[in-house]
Formats: sequence, C-alpha cells, structure tokens
Amino acid sequence: MKRLLFIAAVLLIFGLSSLSRGDIFVFDDKADFLSATGATEAADFADAASSGPDMGTSFTLGNLTFTSPTGYKLWIRDWSARLDNEELAISGAEDLDVDISFGGEVHSLGFEFVEPESDTNLSGWGKYDYTYFVDSTFTVTLRSGATDVDSFTFNAPNDQAAFVGVWSTLPQGFDTVQIRETTGGIGNEFFGEFYVGTQPIPVPGAVLLGILGLGAAGLKLRKFS
Repeated sequence: MKRLLFIAAVLLIFGLSSLSRGDIFVFDDKADFLSATGATEAADFADAASSGPDMGTSFTLGNLTFTSPTGYKLWIRDWSARLDNEELAISGAEDLDVDISFGGEVHSLGFEFVEPESDTNLSGWGKYDYTYFVDSTFTVTLRSGATDVDSFTFNAPNDQAAFVGVWSTLPQGFDTVQIRETTGGIGNEFFGEFYVGTQPIPVPGAVLLGILGLGAAGLKLRKFS
C-alpha cells in the first residue's frame, strides 16, 4: 500500500510524463487486471479447436496473430486440467517462444498460463508427459513497430493456474508482444485465454484516484521500471 501511495504521489506532483519512458504496471490477478484496464477476451482457443490441433507455425484468432519465431508448430489441445478449455502449446522447441501481433495499437494485454509439474491430462502424451517438466522464466517484450517499448519477466508457480497482465503508460501503446523462455528448456508450458485492452492509463488525477481505490481494495499490482 505504501508503494502504491508513493506512485500516486509522484503522478500527482509531476504528472504522467514524470514516469520514465516505457514504465509498465504488471498484474498477477485476472479480475484486478480486467477491472483496471477494461480489457476484454481476445482469444479463446476453444474457438479454434475445431481446426486444431496442428495450427502450423502461424495462425490468426480474432484480431490476434500467433507466430512461432523458431519455426516449430503451434498446437491447440486441452493439454492441462489447470485451465478451462483448450490451451496453446509449441512442439519440438527447446524454448517456448511466441510472437503475438494485435492488428493495431493496444495498451494492455493479459493471458492465462500454466506450467504443470504434474498434471493428469499430460499422462501418455510422450514428451509432453510431466516427466519433462523444467522450471522456466519468461521475458515479455512490448513492441511498437520495430521499437522495443518495455519488457518484464515472470516465473509462474508450478501446477497452478496463473495469470500475467501488463498495462503500458506509453500514450501510443504497443502492437506486438514477444514472449521468450529465457531460463529453462523443453518442457510443459501452456497459454490459456488472452485479453486485450485499448484504454490508455488515465490522466494523473484519475490515476491517483484509481491507484488509491485499487490499493485500498487490495489490488495485486506491481510497478516495474
């Protein structure tokens, strides 16, 4: 709470421009993320399941285009019991890397994620069996055209449904996200539903009120520079 108050005070005194270029807010709670950003569901892999599981190296779902930069195939299947419906996986890669483009400018992105160390759905799937578990850390890079906007890392808790969300302070937003497995190796990691928002972070006065209100409500929010 003290940290949230400090951020709010900085915004009030110096204005939004006082934040270093590319500052971002990162969430680990879906309800808080959706409430703060106004983001809505952009990709539910159940919608693409009828044409799966082999989606090739690139496919478009709604306004989101998913691409495997390593050239390995993208697969959609109900891989994990930890998340509802189907999940996205990448086969054959030493690292789980994916690029996501939005077809336009956005200001927030969130996605469900699971890294199962032991999961009943995986039994019998060969190399996708839980015996191939490797604990991994991922770097998420926001890009606007050819320019890196900002980045952050996450390491999801094992065997739990997790959520990762980001809200950028940059007025122009971002149009692409690169997700890279920077620590770990071949193993089991799966993406669930994706959420996207086009609402920029409000003007400083509104940010102050919003941060104070969300902080008082116990928002799970972290500030990254």
